[in-house]
Amino acid sequence: MLESSFLNKKPLSRDERIFLQKTARSVVEIQPNIDTVADIVVFLEVLGYTDKTAADNGFTDLFELSKRLYDFIDFYVDPKKSRVVSQSSITTAPTVRRRLSEALVMTFPWLGALAILYVFGVSLWLAWGLPLSIVTALISGVFLGILLTEGPANSFNRLFVFYYNQSNFSEAKRILKRSYYTLGIMLLGITAGLYFFGLLSNIPTQLVTFSIIAAATISTHRISYIPVYGLKKLSQMFLSFAFAFAALLAVFFLLPNLIPITTTRYLVALVTATGVLSIAPIYYNYRIFSTTSHSSEKVLRSQSLNPVLMYDNTVKSRFGVQMWETMHYYVYGTFFFAILFGDRVLSWIFNPVHIANGIALPMVFNAAYHIGADPALLVLLPATIIQYVIMAPIFFQLSKETSLKVTEASKIDDFLKQRYRLLVMLSIIASTIVAAILFAFAPAIVSRLGGAEISVNIMRVAAVSNILISLFAANGIFMLFMNRVKSLAIIAIAGILILGIGGVLLGSQYGFQNIVFAYLATAVSIAILSSISVGKILKLGSSLFFSKYV
Repeated sequence: MLESSFLNKKPLSRDERIFLQKTARSVVEIQPNIDTVADIVVFLEVLGYTDKTAADNGFTDLFELSKRLYDFIDFYVDPKKSRVVSQSSITTAPTVRRRLSEALVMTFPWLGALAILYVFGVSLWLAWGLPLSIVTALISGVFLGILLTEGPANSFNRLFVFYYNQSNFSEAKRILKRSYYTLGIMLLGITAGLYFFGLLSNIPTQLVTFSIIAAATISTHRISYIPVYGLKKLSQMFLSFAFAFAALLAVFFLLPNLIPITTTRYLVALVTATGVLSIAPIYYNYRIFSTTSHSSEKVLRSQSLNPVLMYDNTVKSRFGVQMWETMHYYVYGTFFFAILFGDRVLSWIFNPVHIANGIALPMVFNAAYHIGADPALLVLLPATIIQYVIMAPIFFQLSKETSLKVTEASKIDDFLKQRYRLLVMLSIIASTIVAAILFAFAPAIVSRLGGAEISVNIMRVAAVSNILISLFAANGIFMLFMNRVKSLAIIAIAGILILGIGGVLLGSQYGFQNIVFAYLATAVSIAILSSISVGKILKLGSSLFFSKYV
């Protein structure tokens, strides 16, 4: 039967052979060892090939193209070099020192913001000394910008890293372009939506403009940093934020004589800090867009890989398919941010003060709530660092200990269970220590920040809640590794529903200070749900691991 099928294959034209040779080389660069036609179909779809692509080059569909490619694949596989690549991917693991430095750098913006909060007694979002109406407008824009870009930042960052690590630089550039197109559409929507909301609520145009500027600034910053985070330029990230904080503080505190109006001086300081932050992303975006595939091969590809023919124009991937495949990451990122900061927004809505500087607003920045809730975020920082240090090398360590053999499934199960227990234990210990400190010294901290007794209670409840949030984060990073993003997204959606419904009921009936108990209920719920989900995952640990990575 196989011989008959082989003899019945139609002769190939010269163009078809050339197309098959180029395509085979592209597939081998992604996966040197391919055993079935089905695997080839999968990798062709990853590269952006469609039935139309196959038809345009003389083949019926992707399946026929894959069967033809099967005859060409072996010509481009170098067994010796494939083994070298496989060995390097297994034994090369980042050191503890490097993982710790990466985690510290990635959390540095939050650490810096919280440090300024404590030293100067100002909001987490650095808006001090300004009229309450302007503070509300600015921070509303910041929250809106982060919320709307959290999902796209997650999706585009994953896609950029995926294609860049393949050395598919043309598609990596295309991803960055699409991220900026998406940003532009979002900013148009934000601008139109805020102006329309301002008209309906009789909010002065000046305040609406402040919100739009804040949203546009933070949105552009987050999208532009995709290549910086994707390439893990740690020193540049640290220096960018350090100099930005220094510039913001220097302009605001050292130039009162030159710029006597506080609002103007703050905006100048903010623009200066934004300019400093923009240097790194401008440079790395320029490098990526200006580098051709041919000239970048020596710099950007590992010397152990086979040399490959790269072209600046490759088959375009389908944007809709890309976004659909990363939708769960999009949803999880967006709703997790909403869980962390949704209670603050609700506290604005149920703030008994709705007149700011003589202007009636639908919601007003609630300093009493922020002074209690914002420092409580410190509980999450050590847990986040520990989680990164533990989970970053898990694939390398697992590969080294088991050699990725299916016959060693029990070893993989034991390793995953042991690593998960360590992850949860250290996360809870670290977050509990910080929460205990905040709980004990809450009156002194709140007094330093200019708060009252109501803020003390909020800080204590929020600190306890964040212990459970750190558990959810630990479960989340483990579920991401095991490719259970859909379950994670569903849990995040459930969490924001609990927070929204509970927060509205408590805020409307018992006052804004009790919204923090809705945050506590949300933390309990998502911690329990994610722990149950991980328990189910661990029962199938080795099977899920092999289905994703082997």
